[in-house]
Amino acid sequence: MIRHVQNLSALFIAVLAATLMTSCSRKTESGPQLKATAYGAAIVESSGGKQTAQTGSLLPQPVVAQVNDEQGTAVAGALVEFAAVSGVIFDPPAGLTDSSGQVTTNVSLGGMTGR
Repeated sequence: MIRHVQNLSALFIAVLAATLMTSCSRKTESGPQLKATAYGAAIVESSGGKQTAQTGSLLPQPVVAQVNDEQGTAVAGALVEFAAVSGVIFDPPAGLTDSSGQVTTNVSLGGMTGR
């Protein structure tokens, strides 16, 4: 079966917008905890939305999110944490935006078909 991911950006924007406005005190189990050096006002999908892939497989292209300030200028150093429904895996699950305000993650789909 094919899992259709037609509105991937809506799924990420709600979760990521909340991440931009709050700090996370949760400790990660592996690797050092990322520390934001800047905060944004908006997050937008830069690329990678509206992809389709087989259930349980990796999306063909990474998802790229961009953090902007109130004026629409890219923000470097903002912490972005990716989250979705159970079974979806992000690699990496979190990252700091680069000098262009962007962070990239690879997405593996869960085992259930749907949108």
